[in-house]
Amino acid sequence: MSELAEVIEGDHSCFQLAGVIHPASDSDLANTLLATLDTSPPEPGILIIKTGSQFGPYGTVLRIVDEPSPAAAKWEDVVEASVTCGAAIGVGELIEGPSNWIQLHPGTYRLRVSALGRSESHARDRSYPEDAASVNADAEQPVEHYLVELWPAATADPVVVRESSQFARDVLDPPAPTYPPERSEGLAAAYRVAADLSLDPGGRRITGELCDIAVVAEVEMTPTQAFNRLRYTNGWPPSNGGGISLNERVGDRAYHYGDRPDPDAQRPLLGTIETVVTEFEKPKRFSLSWNWLIAGPGGDLGPNNSPLLESPSTVEMTFVKINDRGQAPRTLVTVRHLGVPAEWTADLPALWRWDIANFTSR
Repeated sequence: MSELAEVIEGDHSCFQLAGVIHPASDSDLANTLLATLDTSPPEPGILIIKTGSQFGPYGTVLRIVDEPSPAAAKWEDVVEASVTCGAAIGVGELIEGPSNWIQLHPGTYRLRVSALGRSESHARDRSYPEDAASVNADAEQPVEHYLVELWPAATADPVVVRESSQFARDVLDPPAPTYPPERSEGLAAAYRVAADLSLDPGGRRITGELCDIAVVAEVEMTPTQAFNRLRYTNGWPPSNGGGISLNERVGDRAYHYGDRPDPDAQRPLLGTIETVVTEFEKPKRFSLSWNWLIAGPGGDLGPNNSPLLESPSTVEMTFVKINDRGQAPRTLVTVRHLGVPAEWTADLPALWRWDIANFTSR
């Protein structure tokens, strides 16, 4: 038996098993755990092991055995497939690949991938560890574990042994989405702003006249909890990705995709929202600069895209405790957005209320 144990970190909600030529059969790999990565030509070959956390860390054990033993009951998700292996295999981060390899005899093998902790790791991605008085010392330890086993065997169809984790169940049968009540007004505002930026026939002409807007909200959490969440907001809740920053020091820069509010999200991006942290006084005050870089023809993005505002606007947030001693925590959040298009006087408050609700209802 050969075995290699490693902890892997990543960025892509997966890690790779390299050194295999897959598939050894033409059968589909329909499951929540194992997938192919298209390569042309298909060598050296890569399989993708899909994870619960986007970033990890993932505790992995790669093991070559002469013959299999039954999958232990502790493993929540277990999938088997046939693969053809070269002279060495390894597991590693999707882009950088393995740093260590196990040598083996080339040929056809049966692969079993067993996973534990994908649900908990996915939940940790969505948590805010700084909510605690001190950061949990175990926050960087793997809660997501994988056993990758291979043994010589004739080709056979893939088999899903079990997919019992809550993460797998949610992937297979996604729960109905839940939305805060602020979404309805915010979505209508997003459609109006999108029409303006796209120069649609029904859109408004941005004249260059500026205004200031303010939003006040009470949230059921401490000022530290509210600060930890709302420092990631940008006033455009349709945004889904970009160059995201931790926003933990002055000068931190981020850009957020200007996704359209269309449900099918098929139309080109509107551009990007660029933010730069200008003040960081945790947990009392947080400020950043804010500007749209309008997409070029066809939704092209780049540093040469035209800014919407000649000078970036300013977002100021303050956080004040308003609960009395012995009461459940409550914080008064005030967001002031200064120097924005006058045409958006009503729309930006609706968008900020929606964004605040998204981040404080998790």
